[in-house]
Amino acid sequence: MNDYTEYWPHGEKLVFRREFPEKISSSEELFAESVRALDILGGVVRPTRADVRLSCAYDDTWVLTDEVQPSDLSWEILRNDVPATTEFCGLGPPAATTRVDVLSAEALCDVYRQALASATCPEGYFVACDQVWPSGFETRIVDVNGYARDGKLSVMLWGDDLVLDTSIDGDGAMWLCVPSEDFPKLPPLTFWIDYYMDPALAVSVHWSRWMAKGTGEHELLQSALDALMADGWVSTMPSTYFRV
Repeated sequence: MNDYTEYWPHGEKLVFRREFPEKISSSEELFAESVRALDILGGVVRPTRADVRLSCAYDDTWVLTDEVQPSDLSWEILRNDVPATTEFCGLGPPAATTRVDVLSAEALCDVYRQALASATCPEGYFVACDQVWPSGFETRIVDVNGYARDGKLSVMLWGDDLVLDTSIDGDGAMWLCVPSEDFPKLPPLTFWIDYYMDPALAVSVHWSRWMAKGTGEHELLQSALDALMADGWVSTMPSTYFRV
């Protein structure tokens, strides 16, 4: 057993918002500005799949509404090495699924551009993004004590002894692989982007090692948070564990 042992089910949720200058003139441009967060967080946590959920917005105010719905409700993007989705949320199957080698901000923008070209809203509204909902997260770990062996890492989470797969990138960085579908806990980190009013980015930290100052994981996450704030994201609340 090792020091990846304590699981905090509530952890800490960090919420950031950003205001955009008046030069932003399209839904596509707004989307591109915000999903840069995916690449900024990519050295710490990276999704292998994502849903781009669509809505209609008023032409004059850009405010999203549920009074009407777009012709397509969501588009899906999957990394090439993950299985196809077999169960869907209340939105039902996506209008389309795109596979990519790397799930990056650029890939998301390409999918959103296709969605805008396909989906329609009634007169007086335009198609806009409601949420970017990533999932299937891989999480960077700093295994200074050599606990990960033969591609496996044993952890104790809330009294459960569990074994997680690990992988090593070409640059030597080690990652926790996507947990299996029957994994009973949340992964160490998750995040999503919401577009109601000003765009909001929520980063949820679920495992204590990522909240413990002095660990390599905490340092990596703090660096990513610093980069988010330098890119224009503003924290909406104080944090117990991070400098925001």
